[in-house]
Amino acid sequence: MQKEIITPAVASKALKIFQREVDNDGDPRSCMLQALKETLGSLIKYKGYHCPVCAACQTEMHPERNGVGVVDYADYGPVNLWEADLWECPKCHIQIVVGFGDYPISSHIEDDFDKIMELYGRESIIIGNH
Repeated sequence: MQKEIITPAVASKALKIFQREVDNDGDPRSCMLQALKETLGSLIKYKGYHCPVCAACQTEMHPERNGVGVVDYADYGPVNLWEADLWECPKCHIQIVVGFGDYPISSHIEDDFDKIMELYGRESIIIGNH
C-alpha cells in the first residue's frame, strides 16, 4: 500500500493559505494543485523569468510537474540522475523538461545509484535522455 503524501486534510490547510475554496469536483487535492500551478507561474513571472513558450501555438507553457527525474545514458547504461521540471502547452499538450539543477542528484559512480534510481522512479517520473 502506497502512503499518500498529500492527504485531503493537508490539502484543505493549504487551500486556506491560498484563500481558495474546493473546486466543483469536491477534491481539495486537485484544487490545491491548481492553486500551486497558478502561484508558481505568477512567481516565475514576478521574479523576471519568462515561462517557456510553445513555438507551434505561440502560448506560454505551464508547469505540469516539478521534480521529475532525468537520466543521462551512455552506451553502457545510465550515468547521471538529474532533477528538473516538466512543462506543458495548454493548447497542444506538447511537454518539455527544463529547470535542471546545477548538479546531478546521483551518479553511476556512487554505490547507492541503483537504489536512488529505484526510489525516484517510485516517487516521481523518470525520463530518459538517450
